[in-house]
Amino acid sequence: MVYTPRLSLKASASVKSLSYTLGLPMTKTIEKAIELLPLVIHPVLVCQKCRDQSRCAVCVFNKTNMSPDVEKLLSKKG
Repeated sequence: MVYTPRLSLKASASVKSLSYTLGLPMTKTIEKAIELLPLVIHPVLVCQKCRDQSRCAVCVFNKTNMSPDVEKLLSKKG
């Protein structure tokens, strides 16, 4: 991990509530939420505006890195 942003009280409380719901620790909950971001923000929009293509190989917005569930749901949306 290179960078760990601080969370606001609101964001921290929200992640904590979501972690209780999912039955996961907060760290895993944040990972899961990030994995699901392509369902909220279209990957093409993110990729077009991204200024750091050196991380595409590990980015969740790159189709080759999406979980099969996210990819399936995206294909149903579009």
